[in-house]
Amino acid sequence: MQVPPRSLYLNRSLSISERALAASERKYRLTSDNTSDGIVHFTPAGEIDFVSPSYLKQLGYTEAEELGKSAVEIAPELHPDDRDELFAKLNSAIARREHELTYSYRVKHKCGHYIWREDHASFIYDERGRYAGAYASCRDVSERKRIDLELQENKDAAERLLNIAAEIIISLDFDGKIMLLNESGHRILGYQSPELIGRDYFA
Repeated sequence: MQVPPRSLYLNRSLSISERALAASERKYRLTSDNTSDGIVHFTPAGEIDFVSPSYLKQLGYTEAEELGKSAVEIAPELHPDDRDELFAKLNSAIARREHELTYSYRVKHKCGHYIWREDHASFIYDERGRYAGAYASCRDVSERKRIDLELQENKDAAERLLNIAAEIIISLDFDGKIMLLNESGHRILGYQSPELIGRDYFA
């Protein structure tokens, strides 16, 4: 029986590995192209070398405008109030060899307005523990932030109205314990919140 040359086995092994890699890349591309979250990959040098369609849609840029963009070019697009904190978090996570980090920030759309995004970054390290790039899934949470802001504003307005009332306003839970007392109540009764909150009103 004639034994096939060793090179045939090597070529077949390489072919199988290449096919598996190609299949994996196609699967990743299919997933990234069809998810509502944006996907971006950064090289070890901090440059973008892959963006998904949803990522482009979030910010309004073309693939050609995003690919190759560095951290220096991305920085001006971040909201000034978020920029330093964001880079500090990322640099700290990489310095500590963390593998994941979730963070929120504002970034400028191509049209000039800011959107809120929540990113989940997955950091990659080589066998020596050196930073080797990162993937991030990016979700537009602008609507959620808008609702949170409205709720907070409504809460603040309600508290202001509560505290300008001349009468005592008190809120009890189902067990008759004090949950809230307005400023007039504190003044008239002569107590501060820490002294009354949680006490039984009927005791």
